[in-house]
Amino acid sequence: MKNTINTKKILLMITIILTLSTSFMVFYYSMVLKGNSVSFQSITYKESMQTMSLKKPKSSTVSLNIRKTANILDGNAHDVMIVGSLAYVADEFGGLRIIDISDPTAPVEMGQFDDGGSAEGLYVSGGYAYVVGLDDGLEIIDITDPTDPAQVGQFEISGEPLDVYISGSYAFIAHNVDGLLIINISDPTAPSQVGQFNEGGFARDVYVSGSYAYVADGSNGLVIIDISNPI
Repeated sequence: MKNTINTKKILLMITIILTLSTSFMVFYYSMVLKGNSVSFQSITYKESMQTMSLKKPKSSTVSLNIRKTANILDGNAHDVMIVGSLAYVADEFGGLRIIDISDPTAPVEMGQFDDGGSAEGLYVSGGYAYVVGLDDGLEIIDITDPTDPAQVGQFEISGEPLDVYISGSYAFIAHNVDGLLIINISDPTAPSQVGQFNEGGFARDVYVSGSYAYVADGSNGLVIIDISNPI
C-alpha cells in the first residue's frame, strides 16, 4: 500500500512539472514501476522533429510551390472562362467582367456589362459571351470589343438558371428545378427554346460532349442525356 501511494505521488509530481514547464521540450516518457522507482527519458523539441517519422503519401497531390500571384474584383464571382489572354467572369450582381490576364501577376479589368440582373454562369464562344442569371435568363453579349461589351440578344427565363454550355448552334442551360433547357442560338439576336429535359432534380451544372449532355442534377446525381436530336 505504501509503495502504491509513493508511486502515485511521484506520478503527480511529474505531471505538475510538465504542466508548469515553459520550455519548448517534448517529453517522451516511459514509466517503469519497480517498488518506489519511476524512470523516464526526455528529448528536446528539435531532436523530436529530427527523429519523428513522417509517412509520405504514395502520390503527392499538393505542392508547396503553389501560391497566389494576384486577385482582382470585389464582387461575388460565380464562374469564369479563359479565352486567350482574357478572363470572362460571371460576377453575380456585378454582371459580366472582362479581365486582361496577359500578366498573371497584375490582372487589369478591361470591360464590364451589367444591366442590373445577376450573372451566375457563362460560356464564351466565337465573339459572344453567353451569360445566365436570375431575372435575366440567357443574355448574349457581343465581346468583339472587350472594352465595350454590348448585349445583342436575350431569352427571358423565369426561375434560376445556374450554368450554360454552348455546343454548335445550341445553348444548354442547367435550370435548377426546371432541368435542362435547350436554346437555339443560330441567330444570336433572336434565341428560342427548342427542348427541355426535367426529371425533378436540381440541375446545377452542365457539360456537353458529342451527342450527350452531362448534368449535375442534385439528388439525382449525374444525369446523362442524349441530345443527338435536341428538337
